[in-house]
Amino acid sequence: SLRQNLSTMCLHMLSKFCLKSAQKLLILSNKANFERGLLILFLALAPSLMANFEEENALIVCENGLEMFYWDLDFISQAEQTLEISGCLCGGQIFLDLLAAIDVRMQECSELQVYILSSSILLEDADRATIHKMEKKYPQNFHFQLSANVVNLLPDCGHIENHVKCVIVDETYFSAGGTNLEEMLCTEGTYTPERDRKKMVGGEMFPLGSRDMDLVGRGPIVKELRTLFYKLYAMWEDYAQKSYHKFISDPEEFKDKTHYKPVDGMRRPFVERFETSEDLVNTSHVKLLYSGPMHSPNKISQEYERLINLAKSEITIANLYFNPTQNVLDACMSAANRKVDLTVISNGINDLSPSFNAVFCWANRINYVPIFYGRNYFLWEFRACIDAPLKKSKIYEYHVKDIVYHKKVMVIDRHYTLIGSYNLGLKSDEKDYEIVLVIDSPEIAEQTLKVLERDRSLSLPVNPKDAREWYFNPLTAYLGRTQKQFHSFI
Repeated sequence: SLRQNLSTMCLHMLSKFCLKSAQKLLILSNKANFERGLLILFLALAPSLMANFEEENALIVCENGLEMFYWDLDFISQAEQTLEISGCLCGGQIFLDLLAAIDVRMQECSELQVYILSSSILLEDADRATIHKMEKKYPQNFHFQLSANVVNLLPDCGHIENHVKCVIVDETYFSAGGTNLEEMLCTEGTYTPERDRKKMVGGEMFPLGSRDMDLVGRGPIVKELRTLFYKLYAMWEDYAQKSYHKFISDPEEFKDKTHYKPVDGMRRPFVERFETSEDLVNTSHVKLLYSGPMHSPNKISQEYERLINLAKSEITIANLYFNPTQNVLDACMSAANRKVDLTVISNGINDLSPSFNAVFCWANRINYVPIFYGRNYFLWEFRACIDAPLKKSKIYEYHVKDIVYHKKVMVIDRHYTLIGSYNLGLKSDEKDYEIVLVIDSPEIAEQTLKVLERDRSLSLPVNPKDAREWYFNPLTAYLGRTQKQFHSFI
C-alpha cells in the first residue's frame, strides 16, 4: 500500500519536472527538431497520464467521528485551491475549531475558495458570529449557505433536509460518512463526555455524545463527490434566493448552474500522515450513490436490498435506526431463512441510553422478531412464534451512558462495505438527501468489522424472549407502529 502511494507520488513529481523541461525545449526548438520536441512532450505527459489511468482510491476507515475530524484538520492544513464542506448539523466547539483552522489556511493561501453547507438547527451564537466575521474578512473567498428544512404535507407529512456529510480538499482528499460537525455529535462514543446540559440544545433529552463511523481518502471518487456537492449547494442557494418558496428538489436541475471549477492537477496537496498510514487500503472498486426525495424508489434503499439478497454467509448492519423499508426488511428475513449469519447493532431503551432514544427505538424493536424468526406474525400467533426455530440472527443495543449509536454501515460476506449518511429509516428513504460509498474490498470490510466488534462488546445482546414480548405486547406494538408511521419526521 505504501509502495503504491509513493510510486504514484513519484510519477506526479517526475511528470511535473519533465513537463517543464519539455516546454522549454519546445520553445527553443525550430522546425528541424520540432518532431523531437513533440516526442519529449509526449514522454513528459506519459507518467501523469499513466498515474491518472492507474490511480486507485486510497481509503482509511475511521472508528469514530473525532478521528475523522482530526483527518479533516490535516487535510485542511494543506488546502491550496478549494474546500467544500457539507456538514449537515454544524455547531459548538468542534465547528469553531474547524472554522479557526480554515481561517489560518485562508490567511496562508489567498486563492483558497471555501464553500460550506449547513443546517441552522444546532448553530450557536458564537458559530454565527464567526461565520459573519469570516464572510466580512474574506468576501470573495468564504461562502456559507444554510440548508433549510422543507416541510411538506402531501402525499405524506414530513420534512426534507440535506443529510449529506462530507469534506473535500482540492478535489484530492475527502471524508464522508455519518458524523455531523457538531460538538455533541462528533465524539469518540465509547465513554460519556463531561458536559453542562443546561448549555446544550435539548437539555436532558439529548445525548452527551455519539458513536459514528466515516471514511477518509483520496482518488477518482473525490471528483464525483465534489460535483454532487456543488449541485446540492446550488439547489439550496436557489431556494434561499426565492425566500424559501418554490423548492426545486432535484439537484440535477442545477448541474449547469453551480460554482464548480476544475482544480489545477499540478497543485494537489500531499498529506504525509495519510499517505504513510499503515491502515491505507487501495482499491478501484468504489461506487458513490446518492438519493433524495426526487428518487422513487430510493437508489440507496435498492442497493441495501440488492446486496442483502446477494449475501451468502454473513451480514453485519450497524445503524442509528433499524426501521428499514419493507423491501429491505423482507431481504433481511430472506437472508435469515437462507441461514445467513445476520448481526444488527443499533440503539435501545435501557438504563444508560439517552432519553432521546425513546422517540424511535420502539420502531426498532418491533422489527426484531422478523429477524430472529424469519417472518412476520399476527398478534394472535404468539404461541406459534414461541415454538418456531430461531434463525442465525443476533441483535445488539448500544450500552454506553448517554451515547447515541449513530453509525450507518453494512458489511456483506466480509467483502462489500456500505458507509454513508443513510439511516435505515423512512426519512432517509423518502425525504432526505443522502450518500453512501459502496466498497468492494476485503481489507476495508475487515477494518470495518474490527471496529464493529468493539461496538458489539459495548452493547447488550437482545434476548429473543424480550423481542417477543415487545412484538406481541399490544402497548409496545402500538408504540412501535406509531413511531414507524411518523418516522419521516426524525
